[in-house]
Amino acid sequence: MVLNKVKFEDIVNELKEAPEMNIYKLIHNLKCSKSLLYSRITENGFNGLKDLKISILKGEI
Repeated sequence: MVLNKVKFEDIVNELKEAPEMNIYKLIHNLKCSKSLLYSRITENGFNGLKDLKISILKGEI
């Protein structure tokens, strides 16, 4: 995966496989920066990683 090519769907797929994953493991797996990760999450209407994880666990995504 190329640095700026991380999409919101990539983040969701990683978290669906392992919802307990922390921010640092997620950054490592996606090979992106923390800033890029949070910009992808927030531009899709979520307030942060915890908000996104809750939606995934509830089955909303």
